[in-house]
Amino acid sequence: PGQANYAAANTFLDALAHHRTNTTAVSWGHWHTDTQLTGHLTKADRNRLAALGIHPMPTSTGLRHLDAALTGTEPHLCPMRFSPAGLTRDTTPPVLHRLLPAGAKHTGTRTAKGVLPQQLAALPADRHHDHVQHLVTTTTATVLGHADSANIHPTTNFRDLGFDSLTAVQLRNHLTHASGLPLPPTLVFDHPTPLALTEHLLTRLRPQQPPSQVDALLDQLTSLTETVTDADRAHLADRLRAVQQLLEDGSEPELSADRIESASASELFDLIDNELGIR
Repeated sequence: PGQANYAAANTFLDALAHHRTNTTAVSWGHWHTDTQLTGHLTKADRNRLAALGIHPMPTSTGLRHLDAALTGTEPHLCPMRFSPAGLTRDTTPPVLHRLLPAGAKHTGTRTAKGVLPQQLAALPADRHHDHVQHLVTTTTATVLGHADSANIHPTTNFRDLGFDSLTAVQLRNHLTHASGLPLPPTLVFDHPTPLALTEHLLTRLRPQQPPSQVDALLDQLTSLTETVTDADRAHLADRLRAVQQLLEDGSEPELSADRIESASASELFDLIDNELGIR
């Protein structure tokens, strides 16, 4: 709690250091000794940091960095214990890419951008849910620093899984990349379980079906109610009640889209009568 305000204040002070002379802002990395900001970190949190190459910094090392900052002239320093060994450009934030070894390359393991819709198009519809849920749970496990998704249950709340605002944004970023959809930072709070998030993504990815002929007719009838006279309104209500009776008796009228689109108000009334056999 309060980390958003803390981060905003730090950003302001970092920027201020660039505008003042003889001023240095220090953005500390992860210290080995717990503080109010790091004392709550779980083993999964620490594993996630280690996966990014960020390791706890001994107090003695931190103090040496402080001495260097006090005698230096740089406006902004980020002392941390960073180990790029084993990191790739796929798993490392872009801001740290310059610190990677020269041989660090893309592993090709990251999901290609916007690939999820193509994957679903190649699968039968009855496999879509399992495929998207697998993506959500495995990505959740990766963000939380788990080796696999065995402990990620679809109905468990993201907060109970250990999510905070940072991991929520990381999961959103991964799913935005995979799906090609614009997703909000509050995604896991709006859809608080992997199952709910899966269903939301499926809804967003499912192609929109064109309106049926019946829907087109009903839309036109609805718009007519805003312009018809009181007499026509009563007439329309009577005919719609007759249509309802026919539908309840099992009638299945066939309506022409061309006729519906070009029909006037009176012609729509006649269309209902003729097609449904009221006359």
